This record gives sequence, structure tokens and C-alpha cells, in this order.
Amino acid sequence: MALVTSVTVIEIIFRFFILRPLVEGSFLPDKLSEMLLQRILPGQTSRDRDLLPAITKHWGIPLTDVKLSDGRKLWDTLINETFPKRNTFVHKAESIEEKTALCAIECANILIKDVLGQMSEKFGIRWKETGIWNKIEYKTENGIVGSKICIPSDPFK
Repeated sequence: MALVTSVTVIEIIFRFFILRPLVEGSFLPDKLSEMLLQRILPGQTSRDRDLLPAITKHWGIPLTDVKLSDGRKLWDTLINETFPKRNTFVHKAESIEEKTALCAIECANILIKDVLGQMSEKFGIRWKETGIWNKIEYKTENGIVGSKICIPSDPFK
């Protein structure tokens, strides 16, 4: 069960903490943003996996270079081991080893601490210090410092 829960957390991170905020933040008109979200992000999470490395690389976070504690690459492990093993567990009721579940937990933790932490810093979100995901702090060219609270969107609409 730890494997399934960890992969679910990973998929939620991909879609609702990285991809969706990037798309919504990139386009000011709400209608355009919503239209793109409906075309880009619906359906299979495998599409999220295809988009994520390119998007994080664009933001200076080389997701494909992040490593696990044993030196293996996080992204390769997720794509080639964690997701396939989760699928065989869920769809074929095959058993999994404890080390597989522990690896999935480590992957989820690294994504939360490292990748989301770096993303939030790039957007001016002091999430790591404050625990608040929707408060953006900024500094203008004139030196004016301020913050903005963004209204979170409903992830189920």
C-alpha cells in the first residue's frame, strides 16, 4: 500500500504542484489558461511524466539529474521501476518487495523537499520557511517589496 500511496503523492505533485501552477501562472487571461489546462492536463498521468522533465529543465531544475540516496537517478527510477511496479501491483495483484515501497517513499520525499522547494523559490514562494504555498513575495525593479496571496484553484474542476 505504501507504493500505491507514494506514487499517488508523486502524481499529485506532478500535476497540481508543478504543471498546473506553471500553466496557470504563464498565461494571464483566465479563459486562455483554463482552455490550455483542459487540453494539456486532462486524463492520463503518463502525459504529465512526458512534460515534466522539459518544464523543470526550462526553470533551471534538472529533474533528470536528481539522485536518490543510493546514487540512482530519481527520474529513471520513477519511470523504469516505480511506476511499472505500481501498475503491476494495482492491475495484476503482483506482490512487491519492501525495498520497492521504501524507494517510492524516498522518491516522493525528494520531490517534495528538493524539486518543489526549488520551484517555489523560483516563483518567490517561501513555502519551505512558511508552509504557505499560495503567498508570493516579490521585489520590483524600483525596490518595492510586497506579497500577493493567490486564491488556490479547485484541483477537481
